[in-house]
Amino acid sequence: MSSPFFHARRMPVGIGQAGESRSASGGIGGMKTAVIGRHGVGRMASEHRFTINLQPEPEGGYTVRVPAFPEIVSYGLTLEESMANAREAIELMIEDYREDGRDIPADVPTRIEQLTVAA
Repeated sequence: MSSPFFHARRMPVGIGQAGESRSASGGIGGMKTAVIGRHGVGRMASEHRFTINLQPEPEGGYTVRVPAFPEIVSYGLTLEESMANAREAIELMIEDYREDGRDIPADVPTRIEQLTVAA
């Protein structure tokens, strides 16, 4: 029943390990901050924090978006799988950005508010 979401330039997202995370905010959907560490050949280790938006889906699972990388849309049946998929997608995007000579974007914190409208 899960529909595969694909990384913009690589392969289906779905393999990886969930790493550190901390709650960034509550509210609709929910947000977490993923810590991504990469050890490239000849590069110093570095960590980057990225806010991810986790939108619960009616059929179960979560759709995952990363504001710093708008091209990422992923999905996981559980919170753990969603975090692992987000980590893998972010790591692949960082790899693509480095290969293309682009700077890794800064985190884009997201604020969630509720708005009441007449319907």
